[in-house]
Amino acid sequence: MQPPGSGGTNTGLVVFLVIIAVIVLVAGSCILALSRFTRTASDAIQELNELGEEYAANQEEARAEVTITETGCSVIDGVPTATVRIANRSGGRSDYSVTITFTDESGRRLLDGFGDVDSVQDGEDVVLDIESPDRGVTGSISCGKGTVNRRASIGG
Repeated sequence: MQPPGSGGTNTGLVVFLVIIAVIVLVAGSCILALSRFTRTASDAIQELNELGEEYAANQEEARAEVTITETGCSVIDGVPTATVRIANRSGGRSDYSVTITFTDESGRRLLDGFGDVDSVQDGEDVVLDIESPDRGVTGSISCGKGTVNRRASIGG
């Protein structure tokens, strides 16, 4: 026969060991789940970075397809106007959005002009006049390309 209270010590030890085993299993599961999440998040971040780099390269190509023509910047009836040529060489039909920056002869920046053109066929050149919202401008101006965005045409 065992002395009183000795069964409690064995039971207490077993309970303690079971609690330790559960803690180890839970901690191990958490570490495994965290490592999987970290790897998945890292892969997603890398994929986003690659997509961002591809987008930037495509936009640089699109920017090269847009030029301000020789007649380029002028003031027509008080409205700063830029004539741009879009030469689609993307390999497919594309839509373009172009921003032109305008500066007057004193160096003051005028309001930017915006132009959009849709469904430009691959190999096609399109000429577009883009105006600044400024009116009543006199004297000479200069202009430059701002942002250029090219998107694949969806319809038409």
